[in-house]
Amino acid sequence: MRTRRVISIVDAHAGGDASRIVVGGGPALRGATMFEKMQDLARNADWLRRLIIQEPRGAPHMSGVLVLPPLHPGTDVGVIFMESVGYPPMSGSNAMCAVTVILETGIVAMREPETRLVLDTPGGPVPVIARCRDGRCVDVRFENVPAVVTHLGHSLHVSGFGAIPVDIAYGGVFHVIVEARALGLWLTREEIGRLLRVGRRVTRVADRRLSARHPGNPDIGGIRFSIFSLLEATEGAGGVATRCAVYQEPGLVCRSPTGTGASARLAAMHARGEIGVGELMISRSVIGSRFDAEILGTVALAGRTAVRTAVTGQAWITGMYQILLDPEDPFPEGFLVGA
Repeated sequence: MRTRRVISIVDAHAGGDASRIVVGGGPALRGATMFEKMQDLARNADWLRRLIIQEPRGAPHMSGVLVLPPLHPGTDVGVIFMESVGYPPMSGSNAMCAVTVILETGIVAMREPETRLVLDTPGGPVPVIARCRDGRCVDVRFENVPAVVTHLGHSLHVSGFGAIPVDIAYGGVFHVIVEARALGLWLTREEIGRLLRVGRRVTRVADRRLSARHPGNPDIGGIRFSIFSLLEATEGAGGVATRCAVYQEPGLVCRSPTGTGASARLAAMHARGEIGVGELMISRSVIGSRFDAEILGTVALAGRTAVRTAVTGQAWITGMYQILLDPEDPFPEGFLVGA
């Protein structure tokens, strides 16, 4: 058997979103921070992302995480997130998958009933609490990077819908947030085709017409995600139940409610006075998977008020693989069909 590369991965999913955790065979990267290493990966070793995520070895709905030694003081393990649209500074469902793999495979020692660790992510340190029992992660709670709103109630003209109010918020990546009923959406599985069409239209119009730049890091920008959200009911004292569909470029409806999306929605809701510190938001996706999110407090971010949020969900390991690359394979770094 001939192969140019051997990439060791552990597959997992959180809320239905599939993630490939690279635990061996990744490239050596330059950089003094995880953000700089992410930039080096994007510029000089993007073959890894394309190899494991794109067809024929991967699939459009997959993401990836490269596990690395940490760099930031006080962190335990480094992670770089990879998606079909590139490299997000932070990803909630991928973080849940990575933590579950890291603990259940022994990369970091698991402690029951609770393991605490800090991820060194390109977006900054992310504290994690994993509840553990009988050798597995029961759930993963992470304190996300600060979430901040850049546009609130902005009128965006979208072909076929006219002017619709949107929010732009950062929760690890930028999202354009839309009330689903404004577009006649009810966020059911049967609407997936329409969600793809509408999501693509809204996301691309917002990215073209609105400037989305992180107030603390101008290298972080661009809108690649849209969130369609419905408030369902009050969920007991101090909490709300919501349903959402998250569209991701170049053409995917996320299976989970997404962690970065939950943080972005909390930032927008908090800016409107719709949710307060300590209140819970229960978020369900179009397939019914659930993440819980809450606001822990506020923090100043480059002259703006951001919110500290925590998101809780569960991940499951689905397989362990070695990805090989035959030297004569005509698709050495995979391919995309359509967009």
